[in-house]
Amino acid sequence: MTGKVFGMNAGRPSSRKTPVSLSDLKDVRPQVRLNVDMDQALFKRLKMFAASKGVSIRSLICEQVELMLDQD
Repeated sequence: MTGKVFGMNAGRPSSRKTPVSLSDLKDVRPQVRLNVDMDQALFKRLKMFAASKGVSIRSLICEQVELMLDQD
């Protein structure tokens, strides 16, 4: 059964995805996962700071690491 019921679409969500080609992936840089243990209070401050700037913790940390490495 397909169609809208109460504002919801029936069917498989994956059938509406746009296909991905190799050219879509050419600018994607390889990623690695980094796990860091930190004090809970420090993490809370970091999370609040990132939220106040409207950015993710990930982007904030990546930006700061790049700045730090570019100074050397």
